[in-house]
Amino acid sequence: MVDAGDSLTSLREAIAVANDTPGRDTVSFEPAVFSQPTVIELSLGPLEITDDLTIDGPGRGLLSIDAQGVSRVMQFVGAEGDLSLSGLTITGGSSGAGEPGGGIHFQPPVGTLTLAGVTVTANTSAAGGGGIFSAGDTFIDQSEISDNHADGGGGGIASTHSLWLAATTVTGNTSGS
Repeated sequence: MVDAGDSLTSLREAIAVANDTPGRDTVSFEPAVFSQPTVIELSLGPLEITDDLTIDGPGRGLLSIDAQGVSRVMQFVGAEGDLSLSGLTITGGSSGAGEPGGGIHFQPPVGTLTLAGVTVTANTSAAGGGGIFSAGDTFIDQSEISDNHADGGGGGIASTHSLWLAATTVTGNTSGS
């Protein structure tokens, strides 16, 4: 997965290394490289996370991860663990037929999803949770969940466990039920 020949590490490569390393890992971004707004366009499907991970972006106005309507942006597929996101935008995600979570799909049997300073916008789901589907405890602080759509419930957020929002704007989301 890591291309040793290019001396660069993509976000997908960094997540793959983190998945292969037991315990909590952190992916951060070089400030000099991400000093101007940057869009990471996903072309190989969703970012798959299998273990405790923190993704610490440079700022939601500086980094967008865009699935371009082809797949979810990210999904946690591990047996258990926590996912923490900060300083980025999740956009353009779309889940498959009957699948919840167009932008973020978080469904470990045990785990916590935390968003701080994150924008989740313009994602769609054929089921619930156009922006976010979480089957774990979810904490969202100083974030924006906007303009997402789900054919099922929860245009912006669908959560089957506890959901805490602080200083967060949820607006313009729509659902079919």
